[in-house]
Amino acid sequence: MVLIKVSRTALINPEGAEPKLTVDQMWQGMVIKARKPQEFVKLMEGCEVTRENEHGLTRIVTFKNGWGPPGGKAEEEIAFHAPMRVDFAMQQTGERISNIVSTDCDDSSKLYMTFTIEWPHPDLKEGSDEAKEKWQQVHDMTKQIIQSTNETVRQMVKDGVVA
Repeated sequence: MVLIKVSRTALINPEGAEPKLTVDQMWQGMVIKARKPQEFVKLMEGCEVTRENEHGLTRIVTFKNGWGPPGGKAEEEIAFHAPMRVDFAMQQTGERISNIVSTDCDDSSKLYMTFTIEWPHPDLKEGSDEAKEKWQQVHDMTKQIIQSTNETVRQMVKDGVVA
């Protein structure tokens, strides 16, 4: 059994990115992402929110063909920790994800998005080529998800969906 663990961080407002996003705008975007993940993550094609309260929600996500657990659907419990973190837990697979917005220690105007994932793979053997390939795939995927999240929130600000 292999537990794939990846954590990646990127600037939310790299040089040239406009408009510059705030913590509040990123928080609004992360809550929208919890409800409508398919607008942020290319691997997902649908979502049904089955329960929601001020602390989070439960959703059933439909993945694109070849992604997600067997059957292509998964239930996730999502916890909101305003205004800086959203945690995702997929009970079927044991997968855990966090999206975290933080500021630079020396320059609070610099915002960062960190994406962490812990994803059990009982079918893989520790140290195998397959395990290394899966880790690389997840590592690459996390970069795409961070970039897509930041770009989608930025577009939502431009479109007036996020204030």
